[in-house]
Amino acid sequence: MPYSINDIDLVILCLGSVFIQFIVKIIKKCIKQPRPSNTVYITYGMPSTRAAMMFFIASYLILIIKPMKMDTKIVLIFSALFSCLIKYFFNEHDIYQLLVGSILGILFALFIYFLKKKNRL
Repeated sequence: MPYSINDIDLVILCLGSVFIQFIVKIIKKCIKQPRPSNTVYITYGMPSTRAAMMFFIASYLILIIKPMKMDTKIVLIFSALFSCLIKYFFNEHDIYQLLVGSILGILFALFIYFLKKKNRL
């Protein structure tokens, strides 16, 4: 049986992906932690925007698609982790910046999911 997603969840997923990026950009300007020293980027690194967005998408999809096979959940999580590993190995972020971004993405997905579940979204 193929997975299905309703229209409101698709809109929430798209808008949430954009909104988490704005949240992270604001946090970056407050924390002002630089990226690793030998990177080509001149923007701040803490927290990782990519990690936050990827883990938001993976977490929100896992929460809204019922039932979801375990192998599909593993692929979603692995995709988010792989995206973080690329950033780490190319020295664009350190492990703490990626970890904080990942946690922010998961927490934002949970927040949006429970807001929607209580019919406040």
